[in-house]
Amino acid sequence: MGPSAGACGATITASARLEYKVSNPDTWAPLEGKVIGFSLGSVGGSGVTDSNGVATASLAVPSDAASLSAVFNGDEAHNPVGTTIPFAFTGLCGLSPASQCFTYLGGAGSFNVSAAADHNWTAASDSSWVVITLGSGGTGNGSVSFSVEPNPTSARRTAVITVDDKTFAVKQASNFTDVPPDHIFF
Repeated sequence: MGPSAGACGATITASARLEYKVSNPDTWAPLEGKVIGFSLGSVGGSGVTDSNGVATASLAVPSDAASLSAVFNGDEAHNPVGTTIPFAFTGLCGLSPASQCFTYLGGAGSFNVSAAADHNWTAASDSSWVVITLGSGGTGNGSVSFSVEPNPTSARRTAVITVDDKTFAVKQASNFTDVPPDHIFF
């Protein structure tokens, strides 16, 4: 069984061959019409074996893809077959969540970075009012923490933190007061 190499978020095709021993010393025949279950991290799928005993399934590659497994739960006449092979996605998978909103007072926020274990990434803010306080870079999965300064203007604003080719939006409300505190109607 072997997957096509893929990056997180990509789709791979997994395949497995199911055979059974028909005689000694080593004569094997394909087993047709049996379901083989595949799992790749938190994603699963299944395929039915064809006349050659091969089943395939398309699986989306999740960030927790550490190994690809194919399992057949055989009946009494045949032994169960289970196979696990190493699998690793490459690159940056994504950011979670994709955005965060703040009041005009600002505050602190964070998001998670999903990446291959050997992938180096860096985070950068495009605005001076969003400051990365922790996690401006890392290798593999990680997190980015940041602070948002108060908004002194009457306009809403948006900043972007970029991690490789992925973006995280920081949205902040305006500092709007319809009547100043020293006004008679306040």
